[in-house]
Amino acid sequence: MPSSDYNTKFAALFDGDSHLVLVIADFQLIYANDLMLNYLGENQSNIYPADSEDFHRYMRAEDRKDFSQLLSVETSEADSSFVVGLLSKQGRYTNFSVQTVSVTLDGQALTVFRFKRCRQEKLSPQDLLHTNSLFKQVFKLSPDPIAITRLGTGELVDGNSAFWNLVGVGQGDVANMFDLWADDTAGRLMHQELVTKSSIYNMPGTLKTRGGIYRELRFFAEKIQVEEEDLVLIIGRDVTDELDRERELQRNKEFAEVASRSKSEFLANMSHELRTPLNAIIGFSEILRDEIFGPIGVEKYKDYALDIHHSGQHLLDIVNDILDLSKVEAGRLETEMAVIDPADSIEQCIRIVSNKASNNDIRIEMAYNENIRLKTDERLLKQIVLNLLSNAVKFTSVNGQIVVSFQYAMDGSVTLGVADNGIGMTPDEIRQAIQPFGQVDSVYTRRIQGTGLGLPLVKAIAEKLGARFLLDSTKGEGTQVRVVWPAVYAYDKAVVPDDQSLPDTI
Repeated sequence: MPSSDYNTKFAALFDGDSHLVLVIADFQLIYANDLMLNYLGENQSNIYPADSEDFHRYMRAEDRKDFSQLLSVETSEADSSFVVGLLSKQGRYTNFSVQTVSVTLDGQALTVFRFKRCRQEKLSPQDLLHTNSLFKQVFKLSPDPIAITRLGTGELVDGNSAFWNLVGVGQGDVANMFDLWADDTAGRLMHQELVTKSSIYNMPGTLKTRGGIYRELRFFAEKIQVEEEDLVLIIGRDVTDELDRERELQRNKEFAEVASRSKSEFLANMSHELRTPLNAIIGFSEILRDEIFGPIGVEKYKDYALDIHHSGQHLLDIVNDILDLSKVEAGRLETEMAVIDPADSIEQCIRIVSNKASNNDIRIEMAYNENIRLKTDERLLKQIVLNLLSNAVKFTSVNGQIVVSFQYAMDGSVTLGVADNGIGMTPDEIRQAIQPFGQVDSVYTRRIQGTGLGLPLVKAIAEKLGARFLLDSTKGEGTQVRVVWPAVYAYDKAVVPDDQSLPDTI
């Protein structure tokens, strides 16, 4: 019996042959080329090595005797031609003219049978396609399922290994491509479109696959013609897992949005509930602190009343920040836009924090263009400035400096800036500081009361007003926060419009 080396040599000799080829030695079938295997719908292990008479099952009954006799005598190419009918994998007999050649390879006597389709027989579209060696390799090796059908009828001509692995049925078990579609309307529509079109790209469809599982695919179909017959070359791309991931991400996104809205609504409702008793606590502590209805009698009680007032006011500030941030996140923060002189609002804020700054010997300086008028919500502008100034005062050391500026830029935009020479932040600390409740953890910051809502609240309000929030900081050198309004919000003092007709936000 020839060794595996013979198979390699036979493949080199006969796999590129345009005819079906068998090789027999000592009445043993030892080789069939790819074209023969494809025609029969077999693989190498099923067809050889085997006794030559085992090949009879692929032949028309009346031709088997002639085939056996041909093997029993010495033959030559000149006197060994006859016609035999071979059974294809589609179950049809086709007549082939058989030529034999006796050769010796490495001392082994061999008989080579070449089966040439008779002229009166028309080569099937499947076999015609497989005579093209490049197509054969692509068809065989493609990881994507490929099928060939007859245009209009959907009759399955052939499918590659990936196709049969996907649908999970054997070759010959499915006669029509339409039977595999979850809804055959889509498959028929594809064929109808290809009557007038040459190709279809990225068409969605669902196939019934191995184990009765439905898989979602994207189909690319091309109309081809073989021996004047219209066929459809269909390439599928299984996108089930990809679509499942997209749907899961969408569900998670929707869940997160609902959770965020619920959180914001809860915080808003809770903050409203807290403010009423807090105002009462602050009001009564003021009465006790100021001894409105007469002296308390014991001085220590007055100190306690002052502590109650400070603590209540601090808690009320926290609640107000939470309420404002939750309003922004829930889209319920209302604005009253008007063209104002921003310098007046900024100066008011500076006066509010000036006492605290003076106690720490911190200088606050202001540099602004007095001709700028800004369309914004004055209350929210003051809230931005107060939060930035309060932060700057907290994190600036004794004898430090804070500069508040309001200036035009080259592109006509206007920038509110608050810069200090305080403790500063690293890039990681900046990322933490602009997250809600994201206080930077350090020995210095732990000594300072706060919720970590100041910068996130400024950022949220600025964006609500159509501005950009920018933060630059260097550890040990200081921090600068800028809020930048586009030019459409800026006016010169001399040309403020009467109607102030601008959109509320960008």
